[in-house]
Amino acid sequence: MSSLAASQPQLSHYAASKRAGETELANCPSEWTVLRPPAIYGPGDQELAGLFQTIRSGLLPRPGPRDQRVAFLHATDLTSAIRAWLQTPDMPGGQTYNIHDGTVDTYSWAEIARALNPDRMPLTLPIPAWILGSVGAVNLFLARIFRYQPILTPGKARELGYPRWLCDNSAFSSATDWQPSIVLADGCACYFNQSE
Repeated sequence: MSSLAASQPQLSHYAASKRAGETELANCPSEWTVLRPPAIYGPGDQELAGLFQTIRSGLLPRPGPRDQRVAFLHATDLTSAIRAWLQTPDMPGGQTYNIHDGTVDTYSWAEIARALNPDRMPLTLPIPAWILGSVGAVNLFLARIFRYQPILTPGKARELGYPRWLCDNSAFSSATDWQPSIVLADGCACYFNQSE
C-alpha cells in the first residue's frame, strides 16, 4: 500500500519515502502489486474530518491554486479494491496502480464544496503557499520540542498546494474488474449522517 503522493516524491519526505518503498519493492524477485490511493476518508477519519466540517459550516480554506484538482477515495472502496486484488488469481505482477473514486478529472474545490453542502456555496479563503509553508515550519519546530506528531509540515503544505492530483482507474479495473461505488457527495452524506 503506497500513496498517490509517491507520484510526486519531490514534494515531501512522506512522498519520497513512499516512492523509496516502491523502488525497493521493484528490486524484489517475488510478484508484487502497488496501490496508490489518494486522500482516504470515511467514518472515523481524523485528518479530513476537520476540513470537511469547516467547509460544511460555510468556509472553504483553499490551499492550492484556483484550478487545483484533488482526488479522493472512500475507505469502503479502498477495502473493496484490496479485496478485488486478493481475489484475482492471474493478477499481473510488478505493477503500480493509481486508484480513486472514479470521478473524471477528480475534483475542483467548488465541486468538493458542493459535495459537502449542495445547498450553499461556502466563502472561499485562499491560503497563499508561503503562509501554509510557514505554519507548517512552525508546527514542525514545535512538534520537535513538545514531541508530538505534526499533521501539517512544510512537506504536507507542498502536497496540499500541488495543482493536479489526478488518477485513472482503468488499468486496475481492467485487471481486477474492480469499480469504485462511492463518489464524494455520497461518501460525505454517509459520513456526516453517522457522525451527527
